Amino acid sequence: MGTVFIDGESVEFDGEAPGTCRAVCELIENFIAGQGRVISSVAVDGSELPIESALEAGSFASIAFTTSSPQEQLLAMCKTWSADCEERARDADATATLVLRSGFQDGQAKVVAFLEKLRPLIEGLGILQNFGSETESVWASRFEEVFGTSIAAVDRVVDAVESRDCVALSDRLSDTLATSWRAVREELLGVVIPALDEGGET
Repeated sequence: MGTVFIDGESVEFDGEAPGTCRAVCELIENFIAGQGRVISSVAVDGSELPIESALEAGSFASIAFTTSSPQEQLLAMCKTWSADCEERARDADATATLVLRSGFQDGQAKVVAFLEKLRPLIEGLGILQNFGSETESVWASRFEEVFGTSIAAVDRVVDAVESRDCVALSDRLSDTLATSWRAVREELLGVVIPALDEGGET
């Protein structure tokens, strides 16, 4: 019989313990769901695996689960998003320079590629905005304003692409878009993350 751990604590089962990774994963997932937690990582015989791979791993000598609350997961994502905001702002500055050097045809392709890289960040921060609104968090209104400004900056870049104006496109990338996304980063680091880190949405 394999050994099962949750957050470093050995699990004692009433009756016979599950004999396969799939069975124990499903059992633990249901158990911690009742506590408002989710599986954040799983290690089978000392090797960390994606949950999908762990389900197919068969028998085990030991399986260790790390769990987190939805709020803890959101906090971790916010830290990732804050770093992504700065990275995309730097990308915007670099793309602005390339647009002026390369001309519209090459510059347009670079801007389209940049906007595609920005899409996952926009989607993630949209989730955060909805969370803030639904929980009536104190940071929600200000974050919605700052995030809205960054989305408007993206729209202005798209308008400049459609007008085929290289100078306006470069300016909007470096002056408007990069600046607005750095403001989002500051809002995350200065307000949202500290609020979540204290353990309360509000």
